[in-house]
Amino acid sequence: MSEQSDAKVVHERLLKALDAMRKAESMAVTLFAEVMKGKLYRALGYASVHLYAEEALGFSRSKTYEFIRLAEALDELPGLRKSLSSGDLPWTKAREVVKVATPETEKEWLVLAKNKSRRDLEKEVVASRARRDADRQESQTELIEPERQVPAAAKAQSLTLRMSPLAKVRLEAMLEKLMKKHQCDREQVLLMALESLLGESTRVDNGGSSYQVIVQKCPTCESKTVGPEQGWLSAAESAQIDCDSSVLSPGQRNKASIPPARRRAVLIRDGHRCHARGCRSTHFLEVHHLRPRSRGGDNREENLITLCSSCHRHLHEQDGGIQVIA
Repeated sequence: MSEQSDAKVVHERLLKALDAMRKAESMAVTLFAEVMKGKLYRALGYASVHLYAEEALGFSRSKTYEFIRLAEALDELPGLRKSLSSGDLPWTKAREVVKVATPETEKEWLVLAKNKSRRDLEKEVVASRARRDADRQESQTELIEPERQVPAAAKAQSLTLRMSPLAKVRLEAMLEKLMKKHQCDREQVLLMALESLLGESTRVDNGGSSYQVIVQKCPTCESKTVGPEQGWLSAAESAQIDCDSSVLSPGQRNKASIPPARRRAVLIRDGHRCHARGCRSTHFLEVHHLRPRSRGGDNREENLITLCSSCHRHLHEQDGGIQVIA
């Protein structure tokens, strides 16, 4: 066989391998979306999809963000989901399509994506976004945090902000960058930003806060509500509150679930960082009982560990399914 024939054979094999790789990557996005939508990562011991992607899948932060963005768009763009599942469209093109496509323009963008190279598609997307931004009118707009699909008893509440178009675009750009940097959702990013403005991140003495959140507990059914609209807490949130809080009973003094001195000692021991696997957050720290008090656990330091609020809640949702660094 001649050298030219050898080159053609290797070339054909390489083309087939690349085609198989593109189809596998496209399928990976749809499977990732399934894991994300069903929050299956929690059953595997991860508090968030970001930690799962980085620790279990070996994704970089940028790839994690791109997969999450694609996964969130698939419910609204069924044509894109179908193209990814079948392998007709590589995920590198799909990530460009989701930047501009809507349910009304999805078909048009899919045709464009299939008939153009990735570089040409990127140029079309950039041009489309520029036209869209230029067409924005000077009017007040609303930014509404979308509701998550959670149990009715713990239904998420919407936050509405009225702002100018320019301010809205700036806010979205900053949120996008911070979500990618800190690997967390919009809710966590906003709370972290406000915490920084209050100077809470420097309060390392006891992990305390200059503000309080009041939770009401029903003496009959022991269910808990919070806020002026009396939003019900989920069972996991309720357990989270019981784990680390101060209790005020009528006619009695406040009683901390964990003695303040013991709590400070645990936070110092753990370096004021969350000890859930893969998470090293220094924000919204709480102290958790490794062995629940309902099962004989106590407030000895060896039974306590520092977790961030998010990991703490997810751990209670999984009843200990999240791995911690003890």
